[in-house]
Amino acid sequence: MRYSIYTLGTRGDVQPYLALARGLLARGHEVLLVAPAQFADASEAQGVGFAPLPEEFLALLESPETKKVIGGSGTGFGAGFKLIKHYRQLMRGLLDAEWEAARAFDPDAILHHPKPLVLPTSPQSLTFRCFLHLPCPALRPPLRSRRRFCPSRRLAR
Repeated sequence: MRYSIYTLGTRGDVQPYLALARGLLARGHEVLLVAPAQFADASEAQGVGFAPLPEEFLALLESPETKKVIGGSGTGFGAGFKLIKHYRQLMRGLLDAEWEAARAFDPDAILHHPKPLVLPTSPQSLTFRCFLHLPCPALRPPLRSRRRFCPSRRLAR
């Protein structure tokens, strides 16, 4: 099977998906990781195919203005709401890159972090299936309902 794995964020958002990609490769699947361009070398070092998302997302997180907003707002949603005005400018590039990766690789299924935005809004006419995959144990649903989030029991463990 051909899997695309989509994630957006910092190293902590990407590393669990690199591990998942290596596991899928070890089982004989074809895998493409779609993540910020800054992680191309890490993906290549692991032998995982890679499609870049624009660098500007992580650059925004590292900017002094963003650090000030995050530091002044505490953590959580307050900081996120203050960053929306900056994030809107990045949206078109992110959406275009996400779609292009899906079209170019033509996966059978996409496993995705909640942050990439194109997948939850994809038309029903697409030939691949999308599965929300939550890498953090605290965010995982109970074992019985995990199959809604992962395409197989092996991946849900």
